[in-house]
Amino acid sequence: MSLNDALQVLAGERLSAVTFLKDYLQLDFDGHVISAYALTDVRDEDGTITADDPGFRDALCARIGREVAGAEVQAERVFVRFEDGGEVGVSLKREDRYGSDALSFESFSSDAVHVA
Repeated sequence: MSLNDALQVLAGERLSAVTFLKDYLQLDFDGHVISAYALTDVRDEDGTITADDPGFRDALCARIGREVAGAEVQAERVFVRFEDGGEVGVSLKREDRYGSDALSFESFSSDAVHVA
């Protein structure tokens, strides 16, 4: 199963938690977890804010409780789109990574861990 296929399980789920760790963050969707090890951004009606910008943590945490409309890999990014039109994106570009991988995706409904 591809990462794109695995991400389809997020549709209809809600972002339930955001965890900020030393050099990465985790997005928990009721047990499905994206660990982002690369540049991440939040887009909403106010514009786009990246992890390097002031207010990023607040913008990301404001997504908690929002329902996911869909998620996909597209043009070197993983997008999680929400029902209200906002989205969270994680870059897959090598130059945007903080380590060797850009992200990992674990789902309680699958034994597989998807790494990009």
